[in-house]
Amino acid sequence: MKKIPSQVINSYIQSKWSFLPLLIWMGVIFFFSSQGRVSIDDSPLISFIFFKTLHLIEYCILYLLARVAFFHLSQSERLAFIFSLIYAISDEVHQGFIATRDGNPRDVFIDLIGIAIGLIIFRSLQKKLDFLNKNY
Repeated sequence: MKKIPSQVINSYIQSKWSFLPLLIWMGVIFFFSSQGRVSIDDSPLISFIFFKTLHLIEYCILYLLARVAFFHLSQSERLAFIFSLIYAISDEVHQGFIATRDGNPRDVFIDLIGIAIGLIIFRSLQKKLDFLNKNY
């Protein structure tokens, strides 16, 4: 396996473009939060599981993108975590103003679990990349 050129990774992470995917993803979350309530199944349990799984995934991705965007800053892990959590809270407040939607503290907790999963994934990937760069 080839060594990952750290100069390429560092130049992207330190560029202003590293924020673009984060901003786009925030726009995607905002767009879908602005839509009226939908149902995918007659079973409330299946709908609940489906939509809460989406919460986990969308905030896991948000954390990962925030971590990359803030990577060049000190305490980027903490900044990305707090940023993602504040966005989750603001998203629920935003949904409180949408007809057929409601802001729910339970959803913030589910988003927080997704953020924590993103943190675990990032740490795992970081360790693997460090290992590969040291051994190849």
